[in-house]
Amino acid sequence: RDWGPERISSQMVSKWFLHDVAPVEQEQESCDAGIGAIFQLCPRSGKRIVQAVAEGSTAQTSGLREGDTILKLDGFPAEHMNNSEFGQRIMGPNGSHLILSVARGSAGAEAGEEVRVERSSANRALVRAMLRNRWCAAQ
Repeated sequence: RDWGPERISSQMVSKWFLHDVAPVEQEQESCDAGIGAIFQLCPRSGKRIVQAVAEGSTAQTSGLREGDTILKLDGFPAEHMNNSEFGQRIMGPNGSHLILSVARGSAGAEAGEEVRVERSSANRALVRAMLRNRWCAAQ
């Protein structure tokens, strides 16, 4: 089998290299689209932290930043959502929008800034490229 970077999926990278990172941009057979970010679940607090934002993604152009804590997704509390539920709320029809309530920096857990992000099927390739680059850099 050829295990070069072009054959590495985000699920493989998350299992091998990014242990506790939940890649939200998963290959799906539907028309669902994501926002171009990777989130990490903090096991102690149950909070989701933005681990990475893909360059050129709609998450980046909307102002989502690494280190942001996701408080709500379209008004639903993100704390203690399992990976499946979190991913289902992030993903949606291409061109639809997601409202994220985020805490930035040293802001308290109650403080929230709203970020409106468009879902785009183009984000999938951007996240995959970002994961491949991280995987290759680790080799």
